[in-house]
Amino acid sequence: ISNQILASDVASELGSAFNDTSLIKRAIQPGITEIIEQLTRKNAPSALAIVQQIQAIDVDGYSNGRILGILIAYVDLQQFIDEGFQTEIAGASARGRTLLFDQTGKVLAGFPTGVQNKENFRLNNKVAVGFEGTLLETNAKAEEFVVVYRYLPLSGVQAWTLVHYENKDDALSDLKGRANILIIAGFFFTLIALVLIGLAARRLTRPLISLSKTAKLIGAGDLSIRTTTRKNESQEIVTLSNAFNRMAEDIQKAQHTLEDKIAERTKELQQSETRRSVGTAYAYDH
Repeated sequence: ISNQILASDVASELGSAFNDTSLIKRAIQPGITEIIEQLTRKNAPSALAIVQQIQAIDVDGYSNGRILGILIAYVDLQQFIDEGFQTEIAGASARGRTLLFDQTGKVLAGFPTGVQNKENFRLNNKVAVGFEGTLLETNAKAEEFVVVYRYLPLSGVQAWTLVHYENKDDALSDLKGRANILIIAGFFFTLIALVLIGLAARRLTRPLISLSKTAKLIGAGDLSIRTTTRKNESQEIVTLSNAFNRMAEDIQKAQHTLEDKIAERTKELQQSETRRSVGTAYAYDH
């Protein structure tokens, strides 16, 4: 497959070469139909890349595995997080702090906003990748924290980690001396933290899941599908959805043009074969 751009929401890119050849190579690996990756670009903001194969279909309408093209969409990472992560959990809890880490351990966002990470909280290297649950951890100052982890996979090789932590004394201040209810209190704290994290995770992943489903349908040959957005959706997602729709229309028009040319050529061949048959029959008669 070539790296020429056939359709884009930026007119000046049409016909030019796509410069991230390594992304193309990852997208066409055997068994890979979709990739969601966090990208760090030179002279450009960090972004999420949604990559989907467009595959040919057989006469029964099923994908035959042959790649016709690669559909790539970029979402501005910081704007996506600011408009999604912050608004979803704003005001949900005045206790503790929530941090979103990328796969390298870098903090992408924090709640409450405008509050420094004074505890200098870092991901625990001893915690296995993909772990979800509650741990009791101690920082360099010997302070104990109740920490809740939530794993947010992006693709097979990348994932984010959402962490909510709170000082143990603050979390259990109302329960000291009542050991018989500590287990119940810990359970409810974990439940509340998981709900908060779940709300943030849903806000982060809902638009991506919707776009991914649309890309899968386009990749499976349904070029009539179009994306829809909600009234409260971020401007970045609305822009991306409109770009999806324009590219789908371009691909659909190109497909119809190709089908018309094939039908026209088939008709010409049939007419030529008919004339040849008539000429042969006339020769036998004489």
